[in-house]
Amino acid sequence: MVDIKYARAYTEVLELIKHLCEKDRMKIPNEKIEFYEQNKMDSYSFVLDPNKELQEQNISKEASAIILKLFMDYFANDSQKRVLSQILMNNKIIEEREKGSFNDNLFDKKKSENEIVKSEPLQMVEYKENIFIKIKKIIFKILHIK
Repeated sequence: MVDIKYARAYTEVLELIKHLCEKDRMKIPNEKIEFYEQNKMDSYSFVLDPNKELQEQNISKEASAIILKLFMDYFANDSQKRVLSQILMNNKIIEEREKGSFNDNLFDKKKSENEIVKSEPLQMVEYKENIFIKIKKIIFKILHIK
């Protein structure tokens, strides 16, 4: 069972594929189109307005991602692939930063402006093995078990 978001996205992608010229439509493997057909949402109706740019259409994020992947795999030349890969990488970095700043600020206590935070220097901690681990190692050594 396909997620509802992706079933809708497949419906949107199929509508876009219908508007491609025959030459471009043939670049997309039949297996992909069949997969989209089998997993589309029949109860969802999406109409693409040919008079509007693709960016102006009400296309879901999932469908946009699928369209981008189709473009990169079957239509883009090497320079376009490099540019798109760089854009995707930059978007991922920005997203990671936003997640990180959100998580960092999520649990911070509100501090007054006059409050001074003192940090103590870090010190080395000596690791001592537990007595049970020592006994286990000795037994394994005697029995020649690694």
